[in-house]
Amino acid sequence: MKTVLLLDDDEDLSSLLKAALVSRGLEVIEAGNACDADEALQRRSVDLVIVDGLLPDVPGLEFIEHLRKRDPRIRVVFVSAFFRDLKTFKRLTAELDVSLVLYKPIEPTSFAEKVASVLEPATCERSAQGQPAPSEPSPLALELAELRRAFGKKLPERVEELRRAIQEVKQDLSALDKARMLAHRLRGSAGSYGYATVGELVGLVEDLLVDAQEMSPPRRFFWEDVESALRDASKAAARAPSFVRDGSSAAVGAERSLLVVDDDPDFLQMVRALGRRLLVDVITAHSAEEGIQRAESQPLVAAILDVHLDGSDSFLAARRIRETSGNGEIPIAFASVDGTIETRVAAIEAGGTRFFDKPISEEGFAELLQQFITISRQRAPRVLVVDDDADVVDQYTRHLRAAGFATEHLSAADDLVVKLEELRPDVLLLDVYLPRVSGIDICRALRSSDQWEFLPILIVTAQLDADTRLRAFRAGASDVVGKPILPEELLARVGIQEERMRLLRDRADRDSLSGLMLRRAFVESFQRALSACSREKRPLSLVLFDLDHFKEINDKHGHLAGDRVIAALGELLRRRFRVEDLRARWGGEEFVLAFPGQGVDFALRSAGRLLAEFAEQQFKTVEGGTFGATFTAGVAGYPDDGASMSALIRRADELLYAGKCAGRNMVQGSVPPAPSTQDPDPAG
Repeated sequence: MKTVLLLDDDEDLSSLLKAALVSRGLEVIEAGNACDADEALQRRSVDLVIVDGLLPDVPGLEFIEHLRKRDPRIRVVFVSAFFRDLKTFKRLTAELDVSLVLYKPIEPTSFAEKVASVLEPATCERSAQGQPAPSEPSPLALELAELRRAFGKKLPERVEELRRAIQEVKQDLSALDKARMLAHRLRGSAGSYGYATVGELVGLVEDLLVDAQEMSPPRRFFWEDVESALRDASKAAARAPSFVRDGSSAAVGAERSLLVVDDDPDFLQMVRALGRRLLVDVITAHSAEEGIQRAESQPLVAAILDVHLDGSDSFLAARRIRETSGNGEIPIAFASVDGTIETRVAAIEAGGTRFFDKPISEEGFAELLQQFITISRQRAPRVLVVDDDADVVDQYTRHLRAAGFATEHLSAADDLVVKLEELRPDVLLLDVYLPRVSGIDICRALRSSDQWEFLPILIVTAQLDADTRLRAFRAGASDVVGKPILPEELLARVGIQEERMRLLRDRADRDSLSGLMLRRAFVESFQRALSACSREKRPLSLVLFDLDHFKEINDKHGHLAGDRVIAALGELLRRRFRVEDLRARWGGEEFVLAFPGQGVDFALRSAGRLLAEFAEQQFKTVEGGTFGATFTAGVAGYPDDGASMSALIRRADELLYAGKCAGRNMVQGSVPPAPSTQDPDPAG
């Protein structure tokens, strides 16, 4: 049995983590300070030490330095609510050889699994494979639930204890360290037990106390901010039992994982170890089918597949992963020792955003991982906060970003229109009292513009009287929020508005039959892609499709049969190619596809393969028979065929017309053959 020393002065948090570690078959020794931990290490040997970042007698970093001089081989896990900067992280992992760095709040089950993987990665991996979901709660789940309930009952008293400590600080600033330690412990334990709101509010108190240590005397509004956070924490603690989130905190629950599918165990071991060091949850699979199962069980930030999996089609597996719930838009990369142009083209056609040659270095893989994380953040819903109170903005921003929103802010409305154009937010959070202008007047002005007519606008005000609310709603506000606002209420109100906006935009931008973008949405996206390619000196290709003899299909087999043909081609276009490739129903039986960063040769091959796959499909008639369908396409490329969208569409349409004249069922991208003396059938 492996032995773990758990060094943390928060008894509540230690009890929670100990229960989870013992359930993994680990023996746990507890210590509340560095001195007790040192004595415990003198009495017996341990396999791993878990060190909190802020101890009563010494900082956690200092204890690890002492431990390394004593025993450089012992494994260490560092846990903290602070020290999130890159410099400290590098010091922990590179200089002090810390195996795992985790941040509070902690989800206990996941924490225990990660600690066990540090001790015995192979054993942990084998035990995790093929385990069916339990039909009833496990003993650990029941124990953790009981610990949470017990903690929730005493949570109001813990907040009150912090309040009394704050009162002491008001009388004597030398008591500040004691109050900060209380806040630090409660921050970690409340969040880890699932009471995320209390943890976040107490964390705000701790942050304020840290600031106060660096200021003498504290800034003007220091006590008001502390009291406000404590009031909110007391309210949340009183309601805590109804808000507990079984099993995870908000931050942990929102995490997405990176999926790596490869039949090379050494490569999988490397990416898991690198993921731990980069604080990214990496899940692995040895086969395509296992990878698809993993994707079905949880949302992903991205997926990486080896091209040559034994007995499996990696490209087909990538498409099936994209079809799982929540993973339709994730970036996908392919890895291979075969870097031929044919393999690379096939990878892109299968949706590969990146392709890298094996073997790949740790530095190269880390860079790839960072690219995927950046792409994921770019797709996050966007919130713009307009408020001249820097502390309020900081509070909103912190909670919104923790919940997965990309957030920016302005302190005045002077540059609001420019910022709206640049950011294109999904939600606007607007304070009533701003320099030189009222938020209600800004709301009224935005509603008079077609461009921002439907933008969700939340008016935030400390005055929730009937007159203010009425004026805000008459100005076009989507919602009115009172100050101070609890984080959970802020997230709920912003989330509801963002979801509503997303649904409205999806209905407005997406064709219900094909599932593709409509023309207007495509034009906006294409213009942005064309501008980016122009700046970066990259090519771009555009394919214009037209279904052959579509009027004849409708006349002979009925409009429902024609609808099935359109839906089938739309599904093929959706399931193929990369996330960044643009696909739309241009109108009627016409479709358009754009490949940013790829030239005409690539587009010709891709459209040709798409045509071959589409032509193999059979559609049923009402009478029970079957029929097939084809399309003709023209391909144009930037910059050779034009520098604007209209020029590229015009050139692609000319080539498509030439293909119709030449007999249809083809893709044209070179100098077209001489046109026929007869016009093509106007029916398509």
